[in-house]
This record gives sequence, structure tokens and C-alpha cells, in this order.
Amino acid sequence: MFADDTYIIVPACEAEWRVSEIDCIETWVRANNLVLNRKKSREVVFRDSRRKRLASPPPPMEDIERVTTLKMLGVTITSTRSISDHICEVVHRHNTPRGSSAHMLE
Repeated sequence: MFADDTYIIVPACEAEWRVSEIDCIETWVRANNLVLNRKKSREVVFRDSRRKRLASPPPPMEDIERVTTLKMLGVTITSTRSISDHICEVVHRHNTPRGSSAHMLE
């Protein structure tokens, strides 16, 4: 079995704890006969785009890809904590005719 859809949110001021948090989760999943697939895990470094001087992000974690957007519980969120990408997806999805419903519009 695999451990899916687990989110760890660590404040930037405590970024050095990321690795130990993942290690603790990995210990827990093993103890519960699960597997944490690091190849499918993602890391987003959230930042405040309103700040003039951005802090340097922490170094990437081993075996975990760093991305700028993440879909959490069906909502797309960006590293700047924006949901505008999600809103565009939803609007586009609902404005696109699907299957036989396109024939009903004629």
C-alpha cells in the first residue's frame, strides 16, 4: 500500500526541519506497512510576492521534485499562494462543450 495525498506545510523560518519531517513520516508509513514514494512527492516553496526582497529558497530535497504549482484536494495553488490558475482551469472547463452536449447547443 502507498501513503497518498499527504501534505506537510512548514513555515519558511523553519525550512531546515523539512528533511526531518519527511523522515518522521517515512518512519510512520513503514511502521504502518505503507510506502512513501519520494519520486511522486513534490515540494513547493511558498513565498510572498509582495515583498521587494525575496529570501533565498532552501536547497532542494533529495529525491523530491520542487514545483511552483500544486493541486491540493482539487485546488491548484501556486508558490505565491495564488489560486488564479485554479480559477482559470474551472472557467475553461465549464466553458468547453463536452461530448453530446455540444450537439444540444446547435
